[in-house]
Amino acid sequence: EAARRAAREERQTGSRHFLAHAEDLPTEDPLSQSLQQEMNNVAWTFERLAPADLDALAEATLSARRVWLIGYRISRVFADYLYWQLLKVIPSASVLPQAGESLGEYTAEMSPDDLVILTALRRRAANTEPLLAELARIGVTTVVISDDGMAPDARAAWHFRCRIETSSPQFNHASVFSLCHQIVTRTTLKAGSDGRRRLREIDEANERLGEVR
Repeated sequence: EAARRAAREERQTGSRHFLAHAEDLPTEDPLSQSLQQEMNNVAWTFERLAPADLDALAEATLSARRVWLIGYRISRVFADYLYWQLLKVIPSASVLPQAGESLGEYTAEMSPDDLVILTALRRRAANTEPLLAELARIGVTTVVISDDGMAPDARAAWHFRCRIETSSPQFNHASVFSLCHQIVTRTTLKAGSDGRRRLREIDEANERLGEVR
């Protein structure tokens, strides 16, 4: 029973590299099985979130003094994705930390009028808990995007938990990308005419600069 309990805990917190050694890899139609797992993960994730929360987050994003996107390791990919997409409709977005910088250089500049979107997927950075405590101390509105192995955190205004289960040696992050897409899409729609004008100005500037085709 202790071994089974340890295996369950490891499934929620451990690395796929180690979990794969104890699991059978798919032997028949692995693509079909992978796609089914991906769809199951997306369904599990969206069944447990309220559309109203996504709309409220979009409004908070647009009204914030600054929007800070934070992510380490694989989570940095999603912080960068949110940054590049949100930057098209809000000029006050920043992704951090940059190379050679500490979080304290940024948290010292944060205020309760700001919004932080923290992506914290397993295996999470060791400073996740101290960071959440510091954000709570500041009083900044915090959004957490995590895998389902992280317990709901009451310090976050919104905590979106994404299932990333897979039978392969790598986690499947399709549900995380789907959630991020919903966040940027709803924010863009909520931005209305101002958001469309900024998008148009960016496209026109890119045309003049000849940087994209």
